[in-house]
Amino acid sequence: MSSWQARFFSALLRQTFKRKLAAATDAFAARKVLNSGIVRTPGDVVVTPATVGGVPGEWVASMHGSGSLTMLFLHGGGYFACSPRSHRAFTSFFARQGMRVYAPDYRLAPEHPFPAAADDALAVYEGLLGSGADPARILISGDSAGGGLTLSLLLRIRARGLAMPAAVALFSPLTDLAGTGASLVENDARCAMFRGARIAEAGQFYLAGTDPRDPVASPLYADLRGLPPMLIHVGADEVLRDDSTRLAERARTAGVEVALRIWSDVCHDWQLFHTFIPEGRASLFEACAFLKQRALFDRPGASAPRAPDYDVLIVGGGFSGLGMAIKLKQTGNGNVIVLEKAPEIGGTWRENTYPGCACDVPSHMYSFSFERKWNWSRMYATQPEIRDYLRHCVRKYELAPFIRCSTALAEAVFDETRDLWTVRTADGGTVTARAVVAATGALHRPAYPKLPGIERFHGTVFHSAEWRHDHDLRGRRVAVIGTGASAIQFVPQVAKQAAQVTLFQRTPAWVLPKMDRALGPKEQWVYRHVPGAMRLFRNFLYWRQELLGLAFLHPRLMAHAKRMAEAHMRAQIPDADLRSKLTPDYTIGCKRVLIANDYFPVFSQAHVALVTSGVAEVREASIVACDGTEYPADTLIYGTGFRVGASLAPIRILGRNGVDLNDTWRDGAQAHLGLTVAGYPNLFLLLGPNTGLGHNSVVFMAEQQIRHVLRCLKAMRRRAMTSIEPRAEAQAQFNARVQSRLGTTVWASGCRSWYLDAQGRNVAIWPGFTFQYWRLMRRTHEAEYRFGRVKTAAGEPARKEEAAA
Repeated sequence: MSSWQARFFSALLRQTFKRKLAAATDAFAARKVLNSGIVRTPGDVVVTPATVGGVPGEWVASMHGSGSLTMLFLHGGGYFACSPRSHRAFTSFFARQGMRVYAPDYRLAPEHPFPAAADDALAVYEGLLGSGADPARILISGDSAGGGLTLSLLLRIRARGLAMPAAVALFSPLTDLAGTGASLVENDARCAMFRGARIAEAGQFYLAGTDPRDPVASPLYADLRGLPPMLIHVGADEVLRDDSTRLAERARTAGVEVALRIWSDVCHDWQLFHTFIPEGRASLFEACAFLKQRALFDRPGASAPRAPDYDVLIVGGGFSGLGMAIKLKQTGNGNVIVLEKAPEIGGTWRENTYPGCACDVPSHMYSFSFERKWNWSRMYATQPEIRDYLRHCVRKYELAPFIRCSTALAEAVFDETRDLWTVRTADGGTVTARAVVAATGALHRPAYPKLPGIERFHGTVFHSAEWRHDHDLRGRRVAVIGTGASAIQFVPQVAKQAAQVTLFQRTPAWVLPKMDRALGPKEQWVYRHVPGAMRLFRNFLYWRQELLGLAFLHPRLMAHAKRMAEAHMRAQIPDADLRSKLTPDYTIGCKRVLIANDYFPVFSQAHVALVTSGVAEVREASIVACDGTEYPADTLIYGTGFRVGASLAPIRILGRNGVDLNDTWRDGAQAHLGLTVAGYPNLFLLLGPNTGLGHNSVVFMAEQQIRHVLRCLKAMRRRAMTSIEPRAEAQAQFNARVQSRLGTTVWASGCRSWYLDAQGRNVAIWPGFTFQYWRLMRRTHEAEYRFGRVKTAAGEPARKEEAAA
């Protein structure tokens, strides 16, 4: 739905500007109306008059420095009006996103008819190339007539055999001076700024007798093959709508990558009013995201800019990464990129697709507080429904342009001379960012135990996180290794198909009943339509889950949970000997407590066997247990969990003095508030060390951390600083308190779990209630942080000034 600001502004322009323009008697009167806008240049933008390629204009750059990208911006105005000055809303926005923008003051009609403007645009581009600009780092953008001029320039670049720019962004481009678009008539009354007849008049001023279908004058009629990727934004009510839609269709047919978006209830060039209209900011941020991805990733270069390419780079497209991106956009920080190694977003809910995959946290708690879902189908959501929820969030909050999938990171290196991170991708690309947010999660790197002889096995082998959906299990003899959270979900489903299932158990798990049920349409209706019902139910679930935390923090209270688990087992397993094999010998809660209603009954089926003696070796068509029994198998499935401690290991993170984070964490991972690490400025770890949970929703924890990251970034900007990191003493004190509290919890009762590192130190779990963490994260204790600033002066190298909090 469009904003009230967009609708209001369109109505206002329709009653004022449009009437004035319609009353103009000639080109000069119309020019006066178009040039009458108020121009404000942001205080943090520097405008420098210049000449490039013999064409006067102005360079627009951020006072904080520019990145590696150069933009050529061609202003609109029907080829007879406006100037670089009138379009500083565009150029200053791009400049504030780290681009160095040149806006030429090209010659206007009717004094300088076609092809004067096109000649000037080509001269500027050749001038940029002549000055050493890398075409792989050049972007071109234009609005209205400037959009048409951008396309004309591309055609002439191709004709000259020059290197193409990386990408272009077109805002309501004027591409057909012949005036054949149906929207010129259909939207004549609806368009907030122009009558269709005015577009035709502008064409006559410019063409001065030239055929309006000349491809350079009207690029819609050109051969568009070989042009660079283009983004096109246009309003649904504009008279120029069809100039964009037909261009997009023809460009796609010619094999050009096109991103077309049609916006509702916006005026022509609504981006000019981005300080008032939310859609204006959204459009420009989306354009920046499109342009930067094509220039920085698709055509990587090797420059070293003073300013970063992105303000924030997020690693990971799961719950926490998407939540971070949404909140950055909502707070006006749109210069952000999300890098996802997989072909699609979703994190653990994309990776894990095994049969029966579901969440063990109540559905209504496993969602963002700002995007509550009223129509969950069950109390405990299944993997497809959670994945679809995340896809919905991407669509609703328009994140797609800010996400780059199939892009794995190789390393991130902090540059102390510039206070930014240089991030290298696995395919050789390089980008820079002021801050890096690692939202990689922990449940996505499968753990494979070393089984003797596994290389000899002739059957099919896969991990539950890499499920082979193409492998038909019907009639198969399946061996399952492991009895963790994934195994108890997929084993009952496998047992429905396989001829034989042999489950090799090293350590049994405590299993409680799963209070699951379907949520019918009546209940969903209440959550959707009754004010406060959804919030009330969510709060009830939250505090119910928090009460469970009492038992984890005070092990004596676990006696009741143990009795529940034992009763659950007795009710589902009549065989006392089998129950003893499935009963753990450690305190309930020391390892992850599982919930299931269909796991234990599986072992009463004749074709399911439980083996507790361990695996001695794997042979070509069987698995031999440690007691010597041989079990035939043609399929082996690992249900052995994940390498939780390696959630950051594949990403080589080098902080101050080139120190690797893995080396810093060699004796145990730790972070201040579980979020930031001393010696690694501007690095934030969502769901980092000691922020995992055993009793409530980690989405709640992630949201608190996201808010804290925003506060840290805000504090850095408010102080005019370029780096923030925790003080080592603050980090040490926080982690000492955490480890001290963990010592009295159920997690310290002596069992071995994935919560512990190689030294036996719990680096995963938060030893308290989540509301305590919420209270801790409510505000930024700036005294616990160290701020820094990079200053550069003409003729001097970069130098660092430290600032105490």
